[in-house]
Amino acid sequence: MRIPHKQGHRPHLLCHDHHVENQPAHVRIPPHLAAVVVILAYALFAWRPADNPPPPDARETVASTLAKGSGIAMVLPVRLPAGYNFGRDYQYSPAGPDDDSFDGDHDFGKTVEVVSRDVTFVPANGVQEHGGLPAVELCVEDAHAKQPQCPDPGTTGSIRCRHGQALLTFYVASRGHHDLSAWRTLELTTDLDKVTWLH
Repeated sequence: MRIPHKQGHRPHLLCHDHHVENQPAHVRIPPHLAAVVVILAYALFAWRPADNPPPPDARETVASTLAKGSGIAMVLPVRLPAGYNFGRDYQYSPAGPDDDSFDGDHDFGKTVEVVSRDVTFVPANGVQEHGGLPAVELCVEDAHAKQPQCPDPGTTGSIRCRHGQALLTFYVASRGHHDLSAWRTLELTTDLDKVTWLH
């Protein structure tokens, strides 16, 4: 506010200090900094670290693994015998003399014709050599295949059965002689939605 002055006098300005204690200061965040904060917050919530993959008993994990090959469908037990919790280490053998076995993690951008599939069932408490449950391998192949892919049914500790056009071989995949009779009467399915041990 200016004070009227006479000619020849310098104007005097009145200054007032409007400082009020305990009043919060207003901070203005630049828009580009706010955008960076929002992006970082989203990344922290959406990012899944590589060392924390989805669980192996997740239905979508198994479906994704099995979808990487066409041909013979995977047949799985609806329920597992007591002492087993889920299958792991899904593998398949592609058709063709020059192809090697794939473990489902390989993806070369094309659908592979599958002639056999395998999955391993390990006891929930681990494999015990004496008196415990064995690791059990399930091999599934076309019942009319000209060249069998699964172990011979005469192998000690194995069970062979049919499910539709598929021939299944359950066999002991750990040391020792074990009774597989609990695997002989399992209900089987190719529908993952019916598999009770997948979540």
